Amino acid sequence: MKYLSCILFGVFFITTVSYGGHSPEVLVYSHGLVFQSPKNGDTDVPQKTTLIVRPQASVVRSHTAQDFSFSVRGELSGVHSGKVVISDDNRTVIFKPDLPFVLNENVNVGFSISDEKTFDPVIYSFRITPMTVKRQVFLLKQFRDEETREIEEFRNKVEKDKSPEVAQTTLSDTIPPYFPKLKIDIADLPNIAPGEIFLAPGGANRFIMILDNDATPLFEREILPNGGQDFKMESNNRVSYFNLDTVIGPDAFEGSVHLLNKNYAPLDTFRCGNGYFEDYHDFRLLPNGHVLLEAYEPTDNIDMRVLTGDPNASKSATLLRAIIQELDTNKNVIFQWRSRDHFSDTDATHIKFNDPNHTAFDCAHINSMELDTDGNIIASFRHMDEVTKINSTNGRIIWRWGGKNNFFTFTGDTLQFSYQHDARRLPNGHITLWDNGNYRKTQWGDGTYHDTSYSRAVEYDLDESSLTAKVVWEYLDLPFCFASGNVQRLPNGNTFIGFGVLSSPNVLEITQDGKKVFQLSLIQGGFNYRSLRYVWSQPLGVVQTPGATNSLEIQSIYPNPARNSSTVTFSTLEAEVARVELIDVLGKVVRSSLITVSGNGTDKFNLDTQNIPNGTYYCKLSESGKSATKLVVIQK
Repeated sequence: MKYLSCILFGVFFITTVSYGGHSPEVLVYSHGLVFQSPKNGDTDVPQKTTLIVRPQASVVRSHTAQDFSFSVRGELSGVHSGKVVISDDNRTVIFKPDLPFVLNENVNVGFSISDEKTFDPVIYSFRITPMTVKRQVFLLKQFRDEETREIEEFRNKVEKDKSPEVAQTTLSDTIPPYFPKLKIDIADLPNIAPGEIFLAPGGANRFIMILDNDATPLFEREILPNGGQDFKMESNNRVSYFNLDTVIGPDAFEGSVHLLNKNYAPLDTFRCGNGYFEDYHDFRLLPNGHVLLEAYEPTDNIDMRVLTGDPNASKSATLLRAIIQELDTNKNVIFQWRSRDHFSDTDATHIKFNDPNHTAFDCAHINSMELDTDGNIIASFRHMDEVTKINSTNGRIIWRWGGKNNFFTFTGDTLQFSYQHDARRLPNGHITLWDNGNYRKTQWGDGTYHDTSYSRAVEYDLDESSLTAKVVWEYLDLPFCFASGNVQRLPNGNTFIGFGVLSSPNVLEITQDGKKVFQLSLIQGGFNYRSLRYVWSQPLGVVQTPGATNSLEIQSIYPNPARNSSTVTFSTLEAEVARVELIDVLGKVVRSSLITVSGNGTDKFNLDTQNIPNGTYYCKLSESGKSATKLVVIQK
C-alpha cells in the first residue's frame, strides 16, 4: 500500500492551452504520458477496448515491447492478460487484452517502463459501458433511420411539384434495367475539367459507378446488401467505398470501408476498433498507410433535466457523440478522440434539448475529417455549425471555427456557415466548405435577422495566427440542399459541387468565373452523399492480359454481381474452341470449361457460378494464344 500511495500522489498533471483569449481546453493525462486512451476517469468505455499510451517518442524508440508493462484488473473480470505492441509510428504503445471486459465494471491499470529513470510508474482507472452491443446497435440503427426519414421527407417535398423527367442517357442492354436513370442537363465539353465522375446513389439504387461526361457508365457495380457510400479515388489508382455489409442483429448491420485496386479487385477492408462501429460519413487513407475512421457513440439514460436545467425536459434520453480513430498499418488503434471529452453536448446550435417529447439527440454529427498539412486533423461537426482542428498527437483542440465557441472573426462574410459539410484544405492554404445553410440568418434593411435557408459553396482564407476567416470566393446560384453534399476544387481551377439529397440537379461543375459547364441529374435514386471528379487511369474495369488483341474482348457480364449464373457477352473474329476459367483473387482457378466460339463477331455463353463461394473473381476467356479477363462478383 505504501508503494501504491507514492504512485497515486501527483500521478496526474493538467495541460491548459489558450488561444486568443478564448477559454483554454483542459486535458488530464497520467504523469509522463503525452496521450492515453482510455483516460483516467473515462466512462462508457466499450468492452473490447485496447489501452493506448504515448510516452515521449524518444522513450518509445529506445525500448522494446517487452520493456512496457501493463497491470490490468477488472473489478468483476479479474486480472487481464494480453499482448503489448509498439505501433509502426514508433511513438505509440498498445495493450491488447486477450478477453473483453465485463459490462459496467471498473478497470484499474498500472503502466511502467523498465530501466527508464525519466518515467515514473502510473496508475489510472476507467469504467466499462453498461450498454450491451445489442442495445448499441439498436440505438445506432434508430439514429440512422431517423436521418434517412428526414432526407426522404425533404426530397419528397422538393420533388412533389416537379413533372416527371425522362432520362436522356441511353443505356446499353449490358447495364441492369434497375441501374439509376441519369440525365445530362449541361455539357460544355471544352471547359469541363479532365476526369471521370464518381457517384454512389443511395436508396434502392445500390450502385457505385464511374461515368464519363455523357453519363455513360465506364464502371458500375451493385453493392449488396445495403449499397455503397462515399465512393472515391485513393492514392496509387485505388478506390474505396463504405457498405453496411455485416449482419450483427435483426435488420442491423456493421459497416466497413472497402479498398479496391485499379482493376476493382479487393485489397483491404477497414473497420473501427475498440468496440465502435464504422460510420459512412468519411474515410481517409493517409500517405503513411494509416487510416482515419469515424464512428458514433450512443450513451443511454441521460437525464435531460440535469443537462438543460429545465424540469420539463426528458427524464431519460440517448445522446450520440462522435469518435475519430487512427489505425496503423497493422490496424491497431493508435489514436482515439471522443467528442464528449472536448465538447459540451449543448454546444449543438439548433437542437432543442429541453423538448420533453424528444428522447434522442445527435449532439455533434461529424461528417468530414482530413489530415491537415501540419499533420493535425480538421473535422466538420454539422450540428454544432463548427469546424474544429484537433492535435493528432495529444488530442487537444487547436481551434474551433463557427458555432457557439468560435475562435475566429469572420470578415467579408456576415452569414457564417450552418450545418456544413466537407471542410477541405486547398493547396493554397484556404479551406472550402459546402455550406448547407439550414439555419442561416441574414440581416434585413431594418436591422432585424431572419431565417433564410439557402446553400452555397464557399472558400475561406483562414488565418490561424490572427484568427480571422475571410471569404475569398463563394457561389450562390444553387438550390437549397437540406443535407449532404460537397465542394471539390479541381486542378484546372473549376469547382465540382455535389448536391447531396437533391436529385435534380445532383452534380454541378463551374469555372472560376462561375460559368456552369456540366450538370447531371439523377432521375432515380436522388441521394448521393458525395459527387467527385478524378482523372482515372483505368475507367473500364477490364483486365487485359499482356499480348492480348482487340479481336477477343469480354464486353459484359450480366448480372454482375452473379448468383448462380451470368451471361457473358464477348467479341471475337475466330471460330474455334475457347477455354473459360473462373479465377479467385489469389490466382487459383476455381472452375474451368470449354466453349465453342462461332466467330460471327459477337457471342455469348453461360457462366456457371453455382456452388462457388461469395467473393470477387476474374472470368478469363482464352483462345489461340489470346485472352481477355473481366471482373465478376458472386453474391448469393
